[in-house]
Amino acid sequence: RSRCPRTAGPGTTSPPSPARPPRRSGRASTGHWTPPSTTPARCSRGCASAARISAPRAVNSGFGADELTEWFDYWAGLRRSGAITPPDLLANAGEASGTHPLIAGQIAMTTGWGLAQMQPLTPHTLDIVVVPRSKEGKTGEALNGGVLLCVPAKSHNPDGAAKLIDFFVSDDDAIKAMGIQRGLPPSDKALNLLLPTFDAAGKRDVTYGQYVAQQAAKDGLPNAPTAPPGYKDVKTALDNAAKQIAFGKTTIADGVSQFFSDAKTALANAK
Repeated sequence: RSRCPRTAGPGTTSPPSPARPPRRSGRASTGHWTPPSTTPARCSRGCASAARISAPRAVNSGFGADELTEWFDYWAGLRRSGAITPPDLLANAGEASGTHPLIAGQIAMTTGWGLAQMQPLTPHTLDIVVVPRSKEGKTGEALNGGVLLCVPAKSHNPDGAAKLIDFFVSDDDAIKAMGIQRGLPPSDKALNLLLPTFDAAGKRDVTYGQYVAQQAAKDGLPNAPTAPPGYKDVKTALDNAAKQIAFGKTTIADGVSQFFSDAKTALANAK
């Protein structure tokens, strides 16, 4: 049985980072970011994972060159040992299609898509697993909107915009049309309306999302933060550095240096 450790829709949950470098005081820092989160490279049965770097999370304290070097060293070691997917296979991991390495039979685990998107693509039974944690540890997962509808503060028609959002959340036909292709049901009404119509994969997505929400509430964790100014450019800088290192086009030391240079510029220009 293959396992797909993510709930419905991209960005619906945020997996924790079991190997996140420790935060240290007194280090040079961007002041806004910690290294990105990702799933473990191997499950308990030793199956390979399509681990990939995802978005960095905004926090109060930053991280320095030592932490990022440790982070890249960790993943470089996993690549050398064959514990994670070679970087060239991840080119098709960004979309739920027949060429995705999980569907193509090239890997055994992945992140980023729920069963509602992946199960119809394969005759093999998929399932979702939570990211491991110690008995004393708190969950690192939390619900996070992958697709958002927002009303700008300076909108010329805030009432009309609010009515449009309410339509997607409250109208029966709109709820049925959306289903869970873009994430979990956005309201209790939507959940009650859709749940009886779901197949096994859809119901598993929902129960997984409910479990994540319950665990986050039990551990007293805050809601996932909104992206601060400069987020997109810093994320791009981190992704670029990770890819250059993974493909052997630059050293870890040079990749770390380039990231902090690009991140500093991005944050300075953020509005």
